[in-house]
Amino acid sequence: MLPNLPEGDFSQHLVFMPRTRGEIIDKVSGPYLYSPDAFPYRDWKPETLQSTHDSEYWLLHAGVDHVFEAPRHAAVRDRMHNLLNRSYTEFLEGESIVARELLEEFRDLVSQTR
Repeated sequence: MLPNLPEGDFSQHLVFMPRTRGEIIDKVSGPYLYSPDAFPYRDWKPETLQSTHDSEYWLLHAGVDHVFEAPRHAAVRDRMHNLLNRSYTEFLEGESIVARELLEEFRDLVSQTR
């Protein structure tokens, strides 16, 4: 299990894991628009692979670990995980504006990191 991830086994979701910076940036739109509990049902996805607050954040964390795995990214990777963790919690506490601002900061950090 990767560090900083919500509890649960989301390994089946790995097929949807972002594998590039651009895919991470695109993936932010799901939690930004639908967290914590308004994710649309996709009839082409099996029930076990439907997007949820937990699974989407899990995928973002996994994508960060995959895309920014180089040792030179250690500090920025930790910052990215921290922003995701804070955003995840803010949504659950009903602070959607703060959560979205944290996602925007995360997205900007991803786009600036080389």
